[in-house]
Amino acid sequence: MQLDLNGYLWVADTGNNCVKKYSKTGSWIMTITSEYFAEKTKVFDQLFKLEDGAPVDMKIDDEGNVHVLTYNYVVKFDDKGNFIKIYNWDITGTTSTNLPKRIISSQDLGIIYILLNDRILRLSNNGINLGVFGNI
Repeated sequence: MQLDLNGYLWVADTGNNCVKKYSKTGSWIMTITSEYFAEKTKVFDQLFKLEDGAPVDMKIDDEGNVHVLTYNYVVKFDDKGNFIKIYNWDITGTTSTNLPKRIISSQDLGIIYILLNDRILRLSNNGINLGVFGNI
């Protein structure tokens, strides 16, 4: 969960394979699902339906863009739910015990950190793999 720059609450709902946005008073505004992305992108129709595509965590950057962490990629969209980009990475040795747990953004440095069980992956805000550190 995270509040955006306008005070709206965003929730990464792993169990229902979606991302939800709520108003400051708790009223539902939108749900972003695989069907929503299919309509918007015509490409990622299975985005949140796949087991490895369920949202795990999310981070809202200083520009109001939402970065949703799944088990294999980060999906970036704007505060209106418009798809911007998908970041895919290849982490050798990723197993069911070493899946992404948390996403942290350092907007001033332009770096996104993906926290795994035993290491940290660094990506640029454009999705370029900047390296992995920790136990491998």
